[in-house]
Amino acid sequence: MQDGDDLSEMIAEIAEPRKAIERTFLEMGERLISGVKLLRTVSAAHEAMGAEFQGRDFLSVVGSVRALRDEVADIVGHLATDDTGIEQLAETIQRLKDPLDDLGNAVRMLGLIALNARVVAAGIDAGHEDLAAFVAEMTDIGRDARATVRSILGIHTRVCQTVASAQQSHLAFNREQAKIMATISERLRADLATIELQQGRAAAHAMRSGELTSAISARIGDAIAAMQIGDSTRQRLEHVEDILGSIRDRTDDDTEAMLFRLAAVQLASTNEDFVTEVGALSSALDGTRRDAEAVLEEGRERADEILADSSHALTALGKNLQSIVPLLQQDAEMRRAGRKLGEETADAMQEMLGQMDAIEATEHVVQLLRLNMAIRCTRLGESAHGLRVIAAELGAVAKSARSAATGMRQILSHLKHTVEAAREGAARFDVHEVNGDPMAAARLLEAVLGRVKQEAVTLKRAGPKTIGILDGAAERVRHCADGQEVWPDLISTLTAAAGERDFSALTVDLERLAAIRSRYTMHKERVIHDKACGEATVSSDCIDTHEEAGEDLDSLLF
Repeated sequence: MQDGDDLSEMIAEIAEPRKAIERTFLEMGERLISGVKLLRTVSAAHEAMGAEFQGRDFLSVVGSVRALRDEVADIVGHLATDDTGIEQLAETIQRLKDPLDDLGNAVRMLGLIALNARVVAAGIDAGHEDLAAFVAEMTDIGRDARATVRSILGIHTRVCQTVASAQQSHLAFNREQAKIMATISERLRADLATIELQQGRAAAHAMRSGELTSAISARIGDAIAAMQIGDSTRQRLEHVEDILGSIRDRTDDDTEAMLFRLAAVQLASTNEDFVTEVGALSSALDGTRRDAEAVLEEGRERADEILADSSHALTALGKNLQSIVPLLQQDAEMRRAGRKLGEETADAMQEMLGQMDAIEATEHVVQLLRLNMAIRCTRLGESAHGLRVIAAELGAVAKSARSAATGMRQILSHLKHTVEAAREGAARFDVHEVNGDPMAAARLLEAVLGRVKQEAVTLKRAGPKTIGILDGAAERVRHCADGQEVWPDLISTLTAAAGERDFSALTVDLERLAAIRSRYTMHKERVIHDKACGEATVSSDCIDTHEEAGEDLDSLLF
């Protein structure tokens, strides 16, 4: 008979590892469940990143940039074909040169005629005082006319210079503006292509990462399911404890030997299965850990690449959008300059029209003077022949001056319409604007990338935590397996306590054996029980038939 203290010590050698196994596998299960949750967080972060590139804000950015690109391209087209009327204004003002020359010639001729009249009048005795008055008046008219023409020429020169300068500036501005705008349009096209590329990459990345993390989660789920070995081992060890506990309940020698034998084979089978299953679980966890690390690192790197490329696209987009603002400001300056030119030309036109009134009034006075001179010449008879010639020339000059003035007035009237066209052309610069704030798209994209960055932070935090959990679980499994080194010695002790005898010839307590068998929860325990105790010692209603019944019992012990 075995001493009670020895049995208690044997039971303790089983109970303590059983409790440790139970605690270890319970903690591992909780940690692995946490790992699955973290992987779900990782997968959700990848999906959220992909969703941001498919969301309303990002699509709004794409639409805004596309509209901006098209609007800038339209501005380029307008700049290439824009007609503000400045060129036509310059051509019209230039047309004043010929009638102005004619008018100048007529005025000069008026001065020469006045000089000739003075010479001729000096040779006529009769009416000398009247002739002197006519000559003086003619001289005054010529002087006033020359002053008027000089004023008109000054106005014309000033307007020509202003319009020529404006025309040169406008053409240079349009060329440079069109060149810059065309460059910005191409850059916006490239920016748009980049952010649209991120859209496709993010969607593909989210799908791939989701599939990979789901696969890893499934493998961890398999590991969690495999950890039922902890519960099955606990139950089997409890049953071995029950077998040893029943030995203390006044058993006979044969029954005691049979129970020691039964405890030995059950513990040996439990130990063998535990070592095998824990080894497989440890290997599976190590493999899952390596694969998870590779998957999570790949996902993080891809996310970082998308984020970096998108940030680069944001920087480029912001720079290109921001460059539109000063160009539009310069465009507005040119618009104001065009308006100012129109106003200045309109003022000059009014001033020149006023001078035309003076020229036309001069022509009227000259005609009256010519008529009076002709009357005087009639009274003087043949001695006034020279003055009659001068009077005729004076009429021709007056007619020439009037013709030149009429031509200039017609040109100035046309110039009025040209000025209005220039004003309208300057006003058309107003269409050289883009809808809304050019920087709004950049700010919206920045907001999208801000949320993407938060998801990237989640990936960087959740990934290492998941790897740490898998590392810890694998280490606990190995430690748990290494902690069962006492079992082989205990199996030998139990085998020795059973002794070497013919167990088929023993007379045992069948009811006690049947009661022990009834507490088994696994088929394998019943198969081992039947093999150890022998079918002859067990009632027929307790025997399970199974192919595993043929296992070699000695293989469980040795």
